Amino acid sequence: MTQRQFPSKDFPVFPEVSVEAGSEWINRNSPESVIGLIKTKEKAFSPNVLISIKKVEESYTFESNSAELADYTKNFKGLNIFANAVHEIDGRQWKIEEYAYVDERIGILAQLVAVTFIPIKDAKFMINFTGTVGLREEAKNKDYEEIQNMLRSAKIK
Repeated sequence: MTQRQFPSKDFPVFPEVSVEAGSEWINRNSPESVIGLIKTKEKAFSPNVLISIKKVEESYTFESNSAELADYTKNFKGLNIFANAVHEIDGRQWKIEEYAYVDERIGILAQLVAVTFIPIKDAKFMINFTGTVGLREEAKNKDYEEIQNMLRSAKIK
């Protein structure tokens, strides 16, 4: 028998990811995320950002992820997709999908979902950036714009 280990040359470590966020965004450990941020609001939905990394099959593409996202959101009440395009951020291609929908308990939410792929040796990793805001309070603040700026600041090593 031989011992198998992570990380190793056969099982590479995840890529490093960083974003810039204002001091009002609090670090929050959330399941399945490598970075979680929340901007606590007392009487409104607290905007949040979750960044996750997972290993995917070589055949997994932007289109594969979009199909999964479409399946996930297909029953969202009042779904309005307002952006779906590939953009370059720090020299990497990111597929960015933005939409709004109605949550029965919270009200109208807007969500930005962005993914990019990082090949490392024989592995392919997907970095997923998801930011969510409540739109009821959005006229009074710039949370969604702050989330967009966090994504624009993303650095991956």
